[in-house]
Amino acid sequence: MLTLPALVLAVCGVVRLVTGGWRVPAVPIVALACALCAPVNFSITKLHSAPTGLLAIICSFLLLGLGALLALTKHHWHPPESQDVNALRP
Repeated sequence: MLTLPALVLAVCGVVRLVTGGWRVPAVPIVALACALCAPVNFSITKLHSAPTGLLAIICSFLLLGLGALLALTKHHWHPPESQDVNALRP
């Protein structure tokens, strides 16, 4: 099931190495999406039978990780304002 998307991704990788750029960036994106369809479907069917408490704990850890990631990368997406040294003096 993963052989065709893997083949398409391999050919796209070779084309990128030979030409130095992506010809059509949608092709590797769609190949990657096709490769992820089966694992995502399996995961969703397993989540339907998972206990609610376990799902709550998993979601809380995911939110904790997302918050930590946002806090660690805050300087990239929210640059600090420049402070005028003369404005701080009375």
